[in-house]
Amino acid sequence: AFEDMARLAMKSRDTEGAAVVLEEAVGRPGIGPDLRVRLAGLYADYNMPDKALALLEEAVSADLTPRNAESIFRAYLTGVRLAKERRDQAAIDRFLRSLEGRDGALAELHDYVFDLDAVRTFSIAGRGRSALACLKRAVEAGYSRLEWIESDAEMESLRKEAGFAALLRSRRPAVPPND
Repeated sequence: AFEDMARLAMKSRDTEGAAVVLEEAVGRPGIGPDLRVRLAGLYADYNMPDKALALLEEAVSADLTPRNAESIFRAYLTGVRLAKERRDQAAIDRFLRSLEGRDGALAELHDYVFDLDAVRTFSIAGRGRSALACLKRAVEAGYSRLEWIESDAEMESLRKEAGFAALLRSRRPAVPPND
């Protein structure tokens, strides 16, 4: 309801009214990471990136569970993208420290989709080595479609890691020599 009210206020060019609605939503006790991420998106849309980043940082501080993992990893991705766009290295570093601190919890989820979110987050932030470690875990968990990484612009720092080419070679079927 808060999202809809804020969008309606913005459509009528009532930015002050939208800000009041968003602040009320953010101030409610017990809002989870999903709502924080959605409200952060509205703040970003309304050109309030500092408030968006603050909400995203709150979202990633929630306990990581299978139920909220998707929202938390969306917060990491969105936060790092927004911080990079703003050239806010301090915010990027905070997101990455938080993500690095969750490595054990991430592994316990046993879901390579979240490992792939971590791969993208680390790669966007220029941490190819960390991205590669997460990609290896995803591959060990059964992920096999690596082709897209070779052309995805956000995966550049991952592709620059020496171990990436070796991982690709190890995943491709051997081609028999021509007689």
